[in-house]
Amino acid sequence: MDYKDISRTVEPFIYKKVISKKSDNIIFELTELKKEKIVLEITEPYEGINNAYFTIIQNKNKYYLYYRGLAHPSFKNPEKTKYYEHNELLPYECFCLAESDDGLNFIKKNYNIVRNKYIREEVNGVLKWDNYCHNFFPYYSKKEDKFYGIAGVSLINGGLHLHDSHDGIHWNRLGCIISENLILSNWCHINHFDTHNCIVYNKKQSMYYLFLRHNDKRNRWIQYTKTADFKNFVKCKEISINNLPRQNIYTPSIFEYPNSNYFIGIPTLGNERIKHCNVLITSNNCDEWDVLSDNIFDKQEKMGVCGIVLSEDKNKMFMYVNNNDLYSVNNVECYSFPTDRLNKIICREDDGWIITNEIDIFNDMIWVNFEVLNSNGFITVELILNNKCIKRSKKYTGNEKYLLVEWDNCDNCDNLDVFNVVNKKSLNKVINYNIKFNLSKCCLYSFYYNDRNY
Repeated sequence: MDYKDISRTVEPFIYKKVISKKSDNIIFELTELKKEKIVLEITEPYEGINNAYFTIIQNKNKYYLYYRGLAHPSFKNPEKTKYYEHNELLPYECFCLAESDDGLNFIKKNYNIVRNKYIREEVNGVLKWDNYCHNFFPYYSKKEDKFYGIAGVSLINGGLHLHDSHDGIHWNRLGCIISENLILSNWCHINHFDTHNCIVYNKKQSMYYLFLRHNDKRNRWIQYTKTADFKNFVKCKEISINNLPRQNIYTPSIFEYPNSNYFIGIPTLGNERIKHCNVLITSNNCDEWDVLSDNIFDKQEKMGVCGIVLSEDKNKMFMYVNNNDLYSVNNVECYSFPTDRLNKIICREDDGWIITNEIDIFNDMIWVNFEVLNSNGFITVELILNNKCIKRSKKYTGNEKYLLVEWDNCDNCDNLDVFNVVNKKSLNKVINYNIKFNLSKCCLYSFYYNDRNY
């Protein structure tokens, strides 16, 4: 079985609250990310040395890496520390794109869309050259099969403006969608929205979430609003992150974990001159967040995480990081981990187990992603309804990424054919199930299932 054949929902165990109970000998461990390569060098005159705000989008077997170019004269000298006037930047800011077929080798094409009198050289990769390029964030909506973009700052644009595109290259500005009357009031920085604000889609709520910097008087933080149509928005609220001391958050860097019901964020912490992105936060609803790790990257010279996508062969997941953003030579580097093996549930002893919270499963097809630690290791799976085991799997060994569970004849199980009775004949009645994983010298990474939308 291959990943591309499993168009199902993944439970990657990145949100620990999905586990309702576990044995004492179960531990959690984050997978160490592998450095793949530098995928993009910032070398062109128009890109400058204050480019930033990179975003990766994967769509229709193509990888799009968007970013801001900024060749402002004040940044030609990296020792210059005087803060610039924002309106001085306008002639120099541009919205750029590099494309790739494999996610590792990017090229800057000449789209022949714009020219700029301040940059005389031939330009490759520039999509826009206007006063909405400072913090342009692009997003591809699978639901609507179109691109959205948000951009704008208060001093120049009067708020955050919505853009759309049919191809991710040619963009139309639709107008201002968020201004001062929607954001939280306890602010001290007059240039609202001056960060890389971002969009994600919560399919359970059928709502787009927009995450914005909150320029709090105590320190910078994240606020968010949500909308179903980009016309009506709820009043902004502060993001809630458990176990993270309040500190300056420079950019939200929040995105969807592919093919799941979860969201992950690796916000950029720090101020203008010292930034790092080493904290990984996760959520199942975009409202409440938990810290999964506080050392996903080292703390040195990393401006921000650009997103997470699947590799071309689906065997890896790529995560992109912008390095050295305030230096004359900077780049984007790709890290990877095996697909849906970001977090590990490990039992190094003979007998361990976890039980999930109730999950809305459409049928009894479950795929497991696991690896035994030695020749004696194994895993079994149980399907539980109303605290009773109704199905139990065979015993499995080896190293399997997408193993379809076979249910064994079980004398102690109720063996109810509940999926035929309930899910297929009466779909308006929802019955949720707990899943128990029994681990013996085994590491469980994730599992797949068919949800109600299957």
